[in-house]
Amino acid sequence: MATRSHLRNSSPLLILVVLIIVPCAQAGEWEAPAWADTLLNPVVFDSAAPAEARALYLKNCSVCHGETGHGDGMMARGMQPPPAAFADDPDLHNDPPGALFWKISTGKKPMPAWKKDLTEGQIWMLVSYVKSFAPEIIPPDSLAIPEADSTRK
Repeated sequence: MATRSHLRNSSPLLILVVLIIVPCAQAGEWEAPAWADTLLNPVVFDSAAPAEARALYLKNCSVCHGETGHGDGMMARGMQPPPAAFADDPDLHNDPPGALFWKISTGKKPMPAWKKDLTEGQIWMLVSYVKSFAPEIIPPDSLAIPEADSTRK
């Protein structure tokens, strides 16, 4: 049975364990707060917007995420956690634009918080551009091989 003095003596160890485990647990998935999912992208992708968004992406993002969004930019090697590979993420279509806006705005080491350097409009343009990297989703029904028509000879 643990005594009070035993528990008191173990509290520095407990604090040390918490200080090590909590940051390690936070290094895993990067989830935006629930309220961010409700944000809507106000940027209309007209004829000029894609070119401006691409220029922003190439200037600020491609060094880590790669020119084509595969997470293979020149600074990506050895980066922990590695940069997101948008072009390889089949779930990117499902990511709420507001969550991506929040992630780009606030950053998470090693990614900087871009809200200090970019306007909200520019960040929304990046959200649209990043989502354009999402792999094309092919519905499973379209992959099915049609059954042979027994009436044909």
